[in-house]
Parts: sequence; structure tokens; C-alpha cells
Amino acid sequence: MKNKSDLFCSTAFSFLLFSLLAAPSLSQAAEYSVSSETIIRTFERDTADKKDALVAPVYEYLQMDIGKKGEAGISFHGYGWGRADLGDGDYYSEDPDGELLYGYLEYAGAWNDLNLRLGRQHIFFGVSSESLDGLSGSTDITPYFTIAAYAGYPVALNSENGHDGDSLIGGRIEHHWGTFYRIGSSYKRLANDGDRVEETLGLDISLALPGTTSLQGHSTRNLVTDGWAEHFYELHFTLADLQVHPFFQHFQYEDYFSTNIASANPFRYLAGTDETLTVFGGDVNWYKSPNWETALTVKNYDYDIRDESSQFFSGQVTWHRGEDLSQMGAEVGYMHGDTAETNYVLARTFVFWDLILENLPPLFISWDLLFVSYDEDINGKDSSLFCSLGLGAKFMNERLSLALTGDYSIDPYFDNDLRGQLVLTYKYGNE
Repeated sequence: MKNKSDLFCSTAFSFLLFSLLAAPSLSQAAEYSVSSETIIRTFERDTADKKDALVAPVYEYLQMDIGKKGEAGISFHGYGWGRADLGDGDYYSEDPDGELLYGYLEYAGAWNDLNLRLGRQHIFFGVSSESLDGLSGSTDITPYFTIAAYAGYPVALNSENGHDGDSLIGGRIEHHWGTFYRIGSSYKRLANDGDRVEETLGLDISLALPGTTSLQGHSTRNLVTDGWAEHFYELHFTLADLQVHPFFQHFQYEDYFSTNIASANPFRYLAGTDETLTVFGGDVNWYKSPNWETALTVKNYDYDIRDESSQFFSGQVTWHRGEDLSQMGAEVGYMHGDTAETNYVLARTFVFWDLILENLPPLFISWDLLFVSYDEDINGKDSSLFCSLGLGAKFMNERLSLALTGDYSIDPYFDNDLRGQLVLTYKYGNE
């Protein structure tokens, strides 16, 4: 017998397919759109049975929207993927071959910005950044207060033992006054097989200060370990043609990463290091003209347990053509630290260019080249290189696009890696 979460996913995915098949008949009832993206990748990997096995996965991403998000009334939104491996190995033998990323019904009311969602959805309320099978809602309760809440089953938890004892609940309350400030408090509680594994309280603020200055930030408290997991605050202000952005971040790994074995976070092992990381620095952007942007970045990293620090300095120049997305630029950076991995110079060039040629469909090309030179050898190598080249075209009034990219990299941790990718995107609808 299927567990509740699997049954929910099957029902939602069936509704997604039904909606796709019924889309033409809905054209008179509501605006709808269907987006299909097919991705073919190729690379080589060592598997348990073969060396340098060819891995050639084919991904199909399908997105369906009936009605528009946020508009008054009922709408449906779904997005999922499936995969088949055309290669000669078993590289994905233990991985899922598909997933419903989201599929939910949404009701948006004209009164007090009411919004209700039922189904598989992504939750972004304060400290919550989760995938949920359940119900969520938000509304303005007064001109100065907004509340949001959700409840259901967590998608990320391992479902081998079922989800009967799993739950994910939380919410956020915000006090605001026009565009002058927003102050929010949020809460999240995650249970696995009935046991509390995560409980978090968050505070966030957005404040408009005099002139062009603004302050944003948040602090997160881990109620399981009773410690501060994270502090992040940043300023934005303008001086003549300069946009200045100083920031401060502080992480306590023991409180930031969950040690729960069912956690989906691949970096949860860092909680056992008791490390504390402090990052501070800033960006300065100079807009010399509408087509030019110059950026300078400075960051300082301090590790408490490792007793190490490093400083990163970077300069970047970008030229925009203006009438489309075409741009080209270059970056030079320097990292100075206490280890071989944190002592290097980097250089990067990048290009994205739209081409309009007579008797040809719209074309675009992309280029990204990154070279890093280390002060000391790492695993016998003193540099790394990454290069990506792409070419694409758009057809049928840009409803259909085709893009082909090739990536090559070599670094101290990989002998070499050559990858290819073909992406076919098609959009259909009556919007």
C-alpha cells in the first residue's frame, strides 16, 4: 500500500497529465501555457562495473500553468521531470528516475491579498525554504500586518519507513508600514517519525533609511541546539554613480546544519566540526554609462576552529549592448589565505551574444573561460581551467529554442572532464 505522500504525488501528477491533455479545450476558459524542455547530456564516469562508462542521460522537464499566479481566482501550476539513461553504465541505478517538483491548486482573492495553495509546493516564509505536500496560505489581516502559515508532509525526508509520523508546520507574521520598513518573525518545526528533528525561529528586517540607503537582514535561532545558526545583514546606498553594498555574515555550523540522519542537506556532516565562519566585505558598482558596468568586490573569511583566514579581491568589467541580452566582460581576482587552496589568482572572460542574420533564425552564442593559478601545487597541479562554449537558435516566433553546449575542465581534483549538452525547449499556450 502506498504511503500518504506517494499517494498524494500520484494524484497530483495524474492531474498534471490530465491538465496537459485537456489544455486545448480550456483555451476559452482560462489562459494556459505548457513548457517542455528536453535535455541530453553526455560524459564519462567510473561505475561499480565499468571504467570510463558512457553516461548519456535524457531529461524531460514539463511545466503546466492554467491561469496566472497571483491573479484573482483559481489556477493550477505543475512542474516535474523524468530521466532515461542511454549510456552503457549503471550510473543512476540508485537514483530516482523522475519527480514531481511542484503541483498545486492556487486560489488568489481580491480581498486583503489572500492566497491559498493546496498540493506539492515550495515554501519561502522567513526561515522556511522547503518542499511541502500540504496547504499554505497568506493574507493581510490589517493594513500593517501580514500572516502566513503552512502544514503538511515534508518532501525531502526519506520515505522508506512511510510518512505517518512526519510533519512540517510553520509560518510568519510581518509588521510593515508602506515602503518604510518590514519586520518579520517566522517559525518552522520538522518532525520525522513523530520525533522533532528541526525547530527554528527567525527574525528578518527590511528598512528604508534616509536618502538612498536601505538595510536588510535576518537572524536564525536553532531551538533544538539552542544556538544562533546564522546572522546576515547588508546595506545598500548610492554615492554619485556608485552603488555600494557592504555586508556581514556569521554561521555556527553546529546550529546551522541539521545532524538529523533524514536531512536532505549533503553538508550536514559539517555540524560535527563545531566550526564558526564569519564573512564580511562589500561590492562597489560603478555605472559609467548605460552600457558599461564596473564592479569591485572584497571579502574576508575567518574560520574559528581552523584558525584560518583568507581575503578575496576581484574586479569585473561588463559591456551590455542594450537592446537585448548581449554582453561581454572580464574578471580578475586574487585570493590570499593560509592554505594552498586559498592562495590563487583567477582570470575569467565571458560572452553572451544575440545574432540577427538575414534568412536565418535568431541565433545566440555563449563563451565562458575561467583560469586559476595556485601559488602552491595541489595534488601535483598548480592550476585549473574551465571552458564552456554554447550555440543556439530560436524558431517559430521564439516558441522553440535549441541550444548546444560543450564544457571542458581540468583541476587538482579531476584529471579532466568533457561534457556535452543539448537542450530543446518548446512553449505552447494561449497567453
